[in-house]
Amino acid sequence: MPVRRVSLSFCATFITMVVLDLIWLGWLGRPIYLKHIGHLMRPEADMGYAALFYALYIISIFVSCVLMVTRVRQSAMRGAFMGFYA
Repeated sequence: MPVRRVSLSFCATFITMVVLDLIWLGWLGRPIYLKHIGHLMRPEADMGYAALFYALYIISIFVSCVLMVTRVRQSAMRGAFMGFYA
């Protein structure tokens, strides 16, 4: 895979994950988390650990679901499986 295509694919994966997670954690999932596990949540997130988690998570998604696939169906199946165990 050419470097430019890999770079664009990684950026697309990164942007997609950040946008979807901001929507989920910022608006949709927040009331659910507060209701059920609010007593376990810290007042503020530790951004260092959050950055490390997202870096590793996005890299693992990119490598297993984007970089090492040849067909869209294969990527979708790997992504679904990764979502299941994540």
